[in-house]
Amino acid sequence: IDKVNHGTMVDIFNHAMSLLWSHGVKRENVLLLITDGAAYMIKAAGEIKILYSRVCHVTCLAHCLHRVAEAVRTCFTDVDKYIANLKKIFLKSPSRVRIFKEIAPTVPLPPKPVLTRWGTWLDAACYYAQYYKDVIKVLNALTGEDSSSITTAKALASELLLQDLLFIVHNFKDLSPAITRLESRNLELSESLGVIDDLYITKIQSLVVKHKLQNVLKKNNGYSYLCKIRNELTATEKNTK
Repeated sequence: IDKVNHGTMVDIFNHAMSLLWSHGVKRENVLLLITDGAAYMIKAAGEIKILYSRVCHVTCLAHCLHRVAEAVRTCFTDVDKYIANLKKIFLKSPSRVRIFKEIAPTVPLPPKPVLTRWGTWLDAACYYAQYYKDVIKVLNALTGEDSSSITTAKALASELLLQDLLFIVHNFKDLSPAITRLESRNLELSESLGVIDDLYITKIQSLVVKHKLQNVLKKNNGYSYLCKIRNELTATEKNTK
């Protein structure tokens, strides 16, 4: 496509519906639209709902949690730099990988987080918290003459950094598994919404991150609608027993 904007998305959606119903689009049968949280997609959904009046627009809950995880990452700049530099140190460097395996043979190799792969940064933070001392031993065995990343990583390593890593583990380690869970196939509605409920009620302790999650969900108009459906289905199921 030439341009990625709300108008293009509306055209693509209408074209897809015409392929599904070649003899006349059954607009009343379109009930659910799931997208990411991009501004142009939200605007496109608003226009789509004018023609498809029964549609419920929900922004992806896994993407919502990714945005929360990104908020966590921006709060810990030193941890972010540490993870990024360690990735550079061992990426495409068989000699350093060999040193790592010699010094810490029982420790898994450092992860290679990618920001667009949801939850991988948090997984990396949990890894470096668990194997902090082992990774430091490997870092101390490397010379920084041939890599500024080694020098930077050594400078960042401190008791304060370890405290930040442990804080992330204690407060946010459940975000990444929740994202993976929401990406699973064949989840019932109650299970998907239960993942969010569980995070908000019991697993996220930070008030700042809770507030971020609350704001993200508030902007997701379809989320509250799905919660109502879930509650009605649950009530109906209880009444039939």
